[in-house]
Amino acid sequence: MNPQPSCIRPLLTLFLLGSLAFFTTHCASTGELEKEDIEVILDRAAEQMPMSVQVDINRYISQLSDNYAMLHNTVPESFRDIEAEEERRNSNQGYRVQIISTRDLEEVETTESEFLTWMREEEITPRHETYIRFRQPYYRLHLGDFRSRAEAIEFSQVVRTQYPNAWVVPDQIDPDAIREIEEEAQRREQEEQEAAGREAMEDDLNDGAADDTGPGR
Repeated sequence: MNPQPSCIRPLLTLFLLGSLAFFTTHCASTGELEKEDIEVILDRAAEQMPMSVQVDINRYISQLSDNYAMLHNTVPESFRDIEAEEERRNSNQGYRVQIISTRDLEEVETTESEFLTWMREEEITPRHETYIRFRQPYYRLHLGDFRSRAEAIEFSQVVRTQYPNAWVVPDQIDPDAIREIEEEAQRREQEEQEAAGREAMEDDLNDGAADDTGPGR
């Protein structure tokens, strides 16, 4: 192959780089370009070159693709924080029960107080947290923290005995509140088991005392 004139090589390099930049820009939305993609792009660019220009395209493919493979985008710290926050929000996605939506904040606060009183009086357990949310232009009262819709629906059926308009809504939940409820449920279950054990022991003692005082003793 004939050697390239020195005046053609800079023009050729610019032509190839321009072609690569053009196709890279138009292909960026489909994902990162692999080495094979670069080769295809440069092959297409070579086809559009004047026939009078003779070039060893493989030499340029190797050089440009190797340089491109070394390019890395530096993600700013602020964007990494955003990604971390999105991951946290996704992991905390769950459900709550909404019982009122109004523009009147005082009405929401009154409903919250009445709900907590009703929970205490009816001895409803576990006692879920209440949350007042504002999204223009309404204040909303949300109840509980549930990982699944089924759990939220089960609780909403209890709430509807007092608040018929209660319904389940997706929301960001509080993992700490869920953990506290689970720990409370475990303590309650343990207390019930201990109480049942004491009752069974007392029954055995009473049965034994009755046998001791029975006929023939």
